[in-house]
Amino acid sequence: MSLARICREDSELPSDRTVLRHIQEDDDAYEAYRKAQAIRAERLRDEIIDLIELPLPDDPKMASAEVNRRRLEADYKDKFIRQVASNGLRARKDEGDDTPNAITLSWGNGSVEVS
Repeated sequence: MSLARICREDSELPSDRTVLRHIQEDDDAYEAYRKAQAIRAERLRDEIIDLIELPLPDDPKMASAEVNRRRLEADYKDKFIRQVASNGLRARKDEGDDTPNAITLSWGNGSVEVS
């Protein structure tokens, strides 16, 4: 369920905007939310696998329609996973990642490197 739906259906919870504002302002809440999103992404990966493994209808036309529907659903979930938890369940990059974290800004005759 989406955060908006959870907040809407439980009258004791604040609005989803209030929750998101709190997550944005509080580091501990942000960390907990990030971890929850990583777990959500793992569950969605399992749902994609289950979706693919379901048997298809016997009718060829229905089977074709079902394949297209499943493909759409799997693609949507996969895109969502890549957006919210691209680093997997641990929600962090591998420790061996040696990608430089510097940016060079250039303008006119000058430039500056920010790391």
